[in-house]
Amino acid sequence: MTMTKEDWDYVERGCSHPYGHVQLMCDGFTLGLKVESVGTLKYAIVPFVNGYFKGQWLFEDCEERRRFYRPSTRPILNRKQQEQEKKIARLAKRPSRHKETFTAWLPYWPSFGPLRRHLIRNNTDITLVRGDA
Repeated sequence: MTMTKEDWDYVERGCSHPYGHVQLMCDGFTLGLKVESVGTLKYAIVPFVNGYFKGQWLFEDCEERRRFYRPSTRPILNRKQQEQEKKIARLAKRPSRHKETFTAWLPYWPSFGPLRRHLIRNNTDITLVRGDA
């Protein structure tokens, strides 16, 4: 990885204001990070891979999803349902499903720190593309 602390600081500054934009090269993919509105008065960092965002990446297992989008793991049952499931499983003498989860892939990152850690963990060569011209 050839990113220095100054490069990461530059990327973070570029992603710290509304409609900011920074471009990276990650293992041959061009990654555009744009700060966009994702709700009422809510901004987040949206990754664009090779200039595109395709919704199918969030639903199909692919390189783009694994490398650039945010996994969110949630329990299948809410807390009240988990307690009921534990009780029923104990009475029926069967294994409980109260700890089962699912993973949804989200198309945005609400803050820069988790995005940076995810990029470092899932890509080997990350370089900053400066557009200072």
